Amino acid sequence: MVTASAEHERHGHAFSRLPRPRLAELGRLGALAALLPLAFAAPAFVGLGAGPGGPDEAHLTRLMTDAFGGVSLPVVGCVVVAFALDAGAPLRARLDRLVAAGLPPARAARRGIALAVAIAAIVPALVAASTATLLRLAHHLGGARLALGDAAGSAWAVLLGGAAFGALAALVVARSGRGTRAYWLLLADLASRLLPGGAIWLSPSAHVGNLLGAMPPRSIVAVPVLPQWVSVVILLAIAAAASLGAVRRYRAAPPT
Repeated sequence: MVTASAEHERHGHAFSRLPRPRLAELGRLGALAALLPLAFAAPAFVGLGAGPGGPDEAHLTRLMTDAFGGVSLPVVGCVVVAFALDAGAPLRARLDRLVAAGLPPARAARRGIALAVAIAAIVPALVAASTATLLRLAHHLGGARLALGDAAGSAWAVLLGGAAFGALAALVVARSGRGTRAYWLLLADLASRLLPGGAIWLSPSAHVGNLLGAMPPRSIVAVPVLPQWVSVVILLAIAAAASLGAVRRYRAAPPT
């Protein structure tokens, strides 16, 4: 009779014999997660000084919301997850080998999905913090303490949004391994922004904008103001539920 500890040790030995994710592989995912939000944030460096009346707090908020509360986080989540969990991706292939070596599918999936979601969340958050800090310092909007607080707030908002979108993309891709299906999330996010009234808060992007300090989204019906703590809870719930669903949906490719 095989005890639980012996089974765990067998899985540990099987895991240790397989190669870890290569630094180059993680570097490619990290570069994608950094370059995409940088491309969306680039107009902010031009737009802040070009605003009517010069740079101010309201204009800075609008630019940060446009850069990180629009389609940038859905794009980052979809691209990172598509490159990480596609059936032909090195990370997905490693997860499949772990399962073939005897590791339970859920345990193997947790590692890969957590890594992809973390990259989709942490790297854009660092970009957002850097963008907010550089904009404030370049245009002398407040002192160092205000810049630090704004950087932390921007990073927090983007971290939650990136985790939510990365987890949702993983939920779509985990079972089939078809990375292109992640881009369905872009269409769903854009469509959710057309919902009337309070229904527009079904869009994770609306909650990211709320945390960045933007006014409620415009709609053909008045949109109620939502407390920021509610947006935090909703984004955390989306990230947790979608990540758990992605782990449960993961299916390893049959060994060849």
